[in-house]
Parts: sequence; C-alpha cells; structure tokens
Amino acid sequence: MAFMQKRGQISSEVLVYVLTIAIVGVILIMGYKYLHSSKKVFDRTELLQFQNKISSDIKSISNDYGAFKKVKYSLPQNTREACIIDLSKKEQMLSSKLIGYYPLIRDVVESGASKNVFIEGSSEHQSFYIDGIGLSHYPFMNCFQTKNGKIEMGIESLGGGKSLILTDFVTTVTIVMGAEATLNS
Repeated sequence: MAFMQKRGQISSEVLVYVLTIAIVGVILIMGYKYLHSSKKVFDRTELLQFQNKISSDIKSISNDYGAFKKVKYSLPQNTREACIIDLSKKEQMLSSKLIGYYPLIRDVVESGASKNVFIEGSSEHQSFYIDGIGLSHYPFMNCFQTKNGKIEMGIESLGGGKSLILTDFVTTVTIVMGAEATLNS
C-alpha cells in the first residue's frame, strides 16, 4: 500500500509542475502581446503628435512673410526617415532619379493622391497630407534621416498660408592654399 501512495503522490506533483509551467507560459505570452500592442499605440500617438506639431508650426509661421523657424520633431524609434514632397511639382519629381529609390512615394505621386509627408519605418510606412508645404529646390522632395528618434528642419514663410520646408543644415568650407576660406551654407 505504501508503494501506491507514493506513486499517486509523484503523479500529483508532476501535475502541479505541468500546470505551473503552463500558467507561467500563458502569463509570459500575454505580457509580450500586451507590451507589443502598447508599443504600437505609443508609436501611433507619436506620429499623431508629429503630424499635429508640424501642421501647427506651418500654420503659425506661414502668414508672416520671411519668418524662419528651426524645428525638431520626435518620431517613433523604428522610423528611418521622414520625407516631404511638393505636390505642385509632380512632373519634376517624377523625372528625378531620386524618386526611383522611394517606390511608395512614386506610386502616391503617380496616382495623384493628396499625401505629401511620408514616414519610412523598419516595418511600417505612414503618409498624410499637411496644407501649405512647399519645397524650393529640385527634385522637390526632401528626406530627413532620424537621429536619436528626431528630425530637424527649417520652415520659412512665403506668406499667404504657404511655407517652405528647408533641408538639413549642412555647411561646407572650401579651402584653397594661399587664399581665404569661403563658407557656404
């Protein structure tokens, strides 16, 4: 009889271990799914904040001709770059070689859809329209690489509700032996 009692005791312990492992496994899976869905919600919120902030910045400056504002925007961590296009320059954009590297943007421009801001991420791509955006240089498309989850750009007012989006701030120096250095910005 003592043998039967031990065998029953062993099988009940195994059952407890199996149930414990199953419960811990379910909790871990549910926790992972919750964290993953929370990150997606956070990323969407950050994109909406970006969209609202850039729209607000353009509206606030666009009626004051010649005004300039240097701005920095946060984007979700998985974002590689944010591209802005000038929809009024469709033909020039489509004739550039640069747009060939961005098939999603090319398709939107060719289709005539009203989207001029594109967020390129590692897994997701978002696009939307912001009124009053213009670019003053060929190919009328500018992509800003994210640095630590942020992009930086300049906005210059053209007056009448229109603003130019200016490129990254890059300075070059040409140095010639025996001559003065020239700074171009």
